[in-house]
Amino acid sequence: MTKVDQARVQGKIYFSGELIFTDSFVSVGSGFGNENTDSLVCRDSSGGLIIPATSFAGVLRRQLETLYHADKKELDELFGNSDPKGKNEKCSDIVFTDLYPYPTQESETVVQQGVRISREYLSAENKGKYDREIALNERFTFFFYIEKTQQNNKFCAKWLDRLSSVLQPDNLLFLGGRHSVGNGWGRFGSVYMIDYDFIQPGKLKEFLLRKADEMDFIRDLMRQGNHLLPAMVSDVPGQAQAMIQLDYTVAFQDAFLVNDPDAEPDENESDDEADFNFLTVGGRYTIPGSSIKGVFRHRSEMIAGTIDMTNEIIDGVFGCAGTETKDGAGNTPAKKSAIYFSYAFLDGQTPKKQLMNGVSIDRFTGGAAEAALFDFKLLMNATFKGSIIMEISEKKLPYLPLLYLVIRDIRDQDLSFGFGRTKGWGRALSFTYTINHSHLPGDMGLYFQGNDFNLDRLENLHKENVNREVI
Repeated sequence: MTKVDQARVQGKIYFSGELIFTDSFVSVGSGFGNENTDSLVCRDSSGGLIIPATSFAGVLRRQLETLYHADKKELDELFGNSDPKGKNEKCSDIVFTDLYPYPTQESETVVQQGVRISREYLSAENKGKYDREIALNERFTFFFYIEKTQQNNKFCAKWLDRLSSVLQPDNLLFLGGRHSVGNGWGRFGSVYMIDYDFIQPGKLKEFLLRKADEMDFIRDLMRQGNHLLPAMVSDVPGQAQAMIQLDYTVAFQDAFLVNDPDAEPDENESDDEADFNFLTVGGRYTIPGSSIKGVFRHRSEMIAGTIDMTNEIIDGVFGCAGTETKDGAGNTPAKKSAIYFSYAFLDGQTPKKQLMNGVSIDRFTGGAAEAALFDFKLLMNATFKGSIIMEISEKKLPYLPLLYLVIRDIRDQDLSFGFGRTKGWGRALSFTYTINHSHLPGDMGLYFQGNDFNLDRLENLHKENVNREVI
């Protein structure tokens, strides 16, 4: 068999569907900024919003590698590879197109501000302010295919099964940047698949004489027939990663404020624009995942410090930036976060807002400082819903008791969210949750009971973490 025969396309396996970001926003940076933002999202040559095909392909490859522990050689058979020596290079057998917003949606973005917090001083770092553009679109469509050849035909059935397991409806896919604070939490919606065979003369003729481009032609065939992605077959693990998802509802007592420095005046209200306004994104009142993550991380570090637990456990869960000494001798590798905090959104209730005045005090005279009057637009008695996802492994198990202790402190009103902690704002009246866990080995599953923690086993695990007795 000649190399030409081996490489001849015998057909294509097509996949098409949608990614849904219901309670998330897409943050895929282009690497460029402008006068309005430090980080622009990706757009095509005509200015249309896109998720680059490279981003989607990279995430799928990573999913397959994680779920099936596939080695590099096996993945290279599908995704191709480059070889600096030029001897073992292989072209990709899978072809992706960019993801575009759903046809009925307009491209909509906003600029979201942030500030880097000094973990040592718990205040904003000098020159630590930044902002980024995020896409508010809820649905994006994807399209890709595998070229079937004589050479790769023996792998196609395995690739089809494995890709089908990743693309199952409602499977979670982190796409883009800033996953640990709520961006890029996508879930698959309807997904279609067609195994199109060019060996059959009728099929090949139909394909060659099509009156539309390849993507539209195949999508039209998908709509005509029952080409929904097949359900997972046996022995295919699907999203087989040990993790827990904690879905919570937090109700706040009295006043609550997460400030939006770019808030626009509310046209439906008679009062003037306040100096401090509650954050809204896409018209929805929200607590950003970064604010929630900061509360959990800071209190976790306080607890760990109290019981002499090493910060390595905290960094292993929350991630940390790498450090490097000038002489290069004290390098600390960066760690990726293994815990993810979604945006928390106002729970369907009509926002109850209240305007409150404030004034700065001159610490020398004890009176009001000149020109220091300002006001706050507060949310009152608000209820928010969000999620926390945590990857579970033997190394991360010691953090589970701390996660529960932070939740307990929130319930005891010993922790505050947002602005005005010293004023008594942002204290939780209640914090309720349910835990769903998937693919936990039996010994890890013992730390959970139904949809909650197994407190007895958490207590024993916590005692193992304590390196000294507190007298």
